[in-house]
Amino acid sequence: MKIATLEINSDIELNKRYVLSEQDLVDCTRSYGNQGCKGGQVDQAYHYVLDYGLTEAKDYPYTGKDEECQSSANRPFQHLAGYYLYETCSQLADAIQKRTVAVAVDANSWQFYASGVLSECTKDLNHAAVLVGISADGVWKIRNSWGATRGEAELLKVILVVYVLNHVPYINLSTISVILQTIYLIEQLHKKLISFFNIYQ
Repeated sequence: MKIATLEINSDIELNKRYVLSEQDLVDCTRSYGNQGCKGGQVDQAYHYVLDYGLTEAKDYPYTGKDEECQSSANRPFQHLAGYYLYETCSQLADAIQKRTVAVAVDANSWQFYASGVLSECTKDLNHAAVLVGISADGVWKIRNSWGATRGEAELLKVILVVYVLNHVPYINLSTISVILQTIYLIEQLHKKLISFFNIYQ
């Protein structure tokens, strides 16, 4: 779902659609601390994309197993300018109005989810998903990657609770503990920097 966030935000902010290579991240982020098909961290994957960009899926297809990194592959996706850690619900609520957010989650109980709102809390991170929206009554929506027959058309609904553990910002999305990270594509990051540093053009 790290890939999905990049694809969706590219469509939203650049009006350009990509189908990016998951296998590129599987094979080529092991030197960044990830573990191939066994998984890895969102920030490490984005660090790799910042350094090298990403290949399109048609040129580097998914095989379902660890392969050698195709370091010489063409990587046309070069739009990632950085990623950001959100510390408060208000920051997250503002961000989700403009773009999707990649989240690391505990998905152990997701196999039993069919509908309704999840409300348990755990702290183990073992899966990546995409935060896509919030309803008027404060229920957050998460898109998963297990197919449209799981949950409510591939969406889970969760209650958001914020807490801090060892000075690291975490956000509990019911059964989901998350470290929230989002990408800034170049155009949006430029706008934010102008606003932050009070730069006038």
